[in-house]
Amino acid sequence: GVGVGVGAGDLLLKFDVKDTGIGVSPEQATRLFRSFEQADTSTTRQFGGTGLGLAISKGLASLMGGSVGVKSVLGEGSTFWFTARVGLANTGNKRLRSGFGQLSRSAALSDDYALARAALRPVVGARILLVEDNELNQAVASAMLAEVGFAVDVAENGRVAVQKVAASNDIDRPYDIVLMDIQMPLLDGLDATAEIRQDSRNEYLPIAAMTANAMQEDRDRCKRAGMAGFVVKPVDPIELWRVLARLIRPRIGLGHKAPSSGEVAAREAGALLPGQAREGVINALATVSGLDVRLGLRRVMGRQPLYLVLLRKFAGSQAQAVRDIRAALDAGDIALAERIAHTLKGVAGSIGATELAHDASALESAIHAKATRDKINAALIPTGLRLDTLVAGLTEKLSAAAQELSQTDQADQVEMVCAQLARLLAEQDFDAEQVFEQNRDVLEAALDTGFASVKSAMETLKFDQALIALNTACLQRDIKIR
Repeated sequence: GVGVGVGAGDLLLKFDVKDTGIGVSPEQATRLFRSFEQADTSTTRQFGGTGLGLAISKGLASLMGGSVGVKSVLGEGSTFWFTARVGLANTGNKRLRSGFGQLSRSAALSDDYALARAALRPVVGARILLVEDNELNQAVASAMLAEVGFAVDVAENGRVAVQKVAASNDIDRPYDIVLMDIQMPLLDGLDATAEIRQDSRNEYLPIAAMTANAMQEDRDRCKRAGMAGFVVKPVDPIELWRVLARLIRPRIGLGHKAPSSGEVAAREAGALLPGQAREGVINALATVSGLDVRLGLRRVMGRQPLYLVLLRKFAGSQAQAVRDIRAALDAGDIALAERIAHTLKGVAGSIGATELAHDASALESAIHAKATRDKINAALIPTGLRLDTLVAGLTEKLSAAAQELSQTDQADQVEMVCAQLARLLAEQDFDAEQVFEQNRDVLEAALDTGFASVKSAMETLKFDQALIALNTACLQRDIKIR
């Protein structure tokens, strides 16, 4: 439930969350808001402890001028509540005092964005090495960084990261910061950080962890490995920018102007669908079970074309995740099973599939704890069902989008896409990869047999060969590149 009180210039909001669980006694309730407290140690294995969640909630409520509390009866359930004070604009419009302060929250969010971006101005243009093995996470983080004008280089695992850091030093163009995923094949983030620190040239190189594991013990491990910052997945743009502003050291050559909104919009011209049709697809996706479209768009700063690409990548790359986990467990490869579950948790959160992310987190924890196969299956089955439902919904809506596109003026769309892709390929611009992925269906239908050659060259990043193949296919299909 939600309650609201109106003051002279603000609102005091109260939120109640009620359950019908086991409840706690008054004495136990006094300890619940401490870090890692357990009301009754006899329930630890069955129900789990409170971890840091309630302690963090208490701190956040305090920062927002509110407080937290709980009312509970043993055997009947509990009601947890918190209050928060939000400001109101002084416009005289009474509607600003309704709707539980929606406008105030929107304004506060806009202010947070503005402040976070303003803090980045002295270090805009910095060279960032993003170390991430998952393609979807690479796309999300790269978009957040490019949005404010950073130069981003990607390493797909820790071993490549060590090599790239060394190479950047050798040519006297060191990275300004490394954003390091933790769980990766070949060499994980902690070991990669340790190797990087062995080179004296990297003594002061900022390295920040990017991980879906956010407990204090995880932060401590990262700090011991030589990391100076910590970013929790799914990545929130504001939090990422704040870490960058804190860790990147200003130097000569930084502070260049970030891309304007016009330039960003121009990059999105090769979107999956024209603007009006794209809005229809976004609205249709809001009906997909288990998908919070508004949250997903927030993860990518509202960039609808990028969000559609991420959903397509998710459906294509994660559809078999639970089956792959089961196969890894059958083969006795616990580490692989845990890594797949960890990846599913992170990417599900990135697109706004919070319930699936929660299920995958429980599954990852069970695998990590080396629980019995029956207990792992108890987490595996609901995760699989939720994943299958989500992928089916995404596939249906995105397929409908492709059909809708075929009913628009397809010839103009194809010519525009081919022209944009050709220009980027000629300039050896890596944005060509994103434009290709965004318009894969359009190009495949338009280029027919010529699409395979373009696709093969794009997948190996041979842009010169891709350009030749694209021009050849366009000539064969009588497509004019404007």
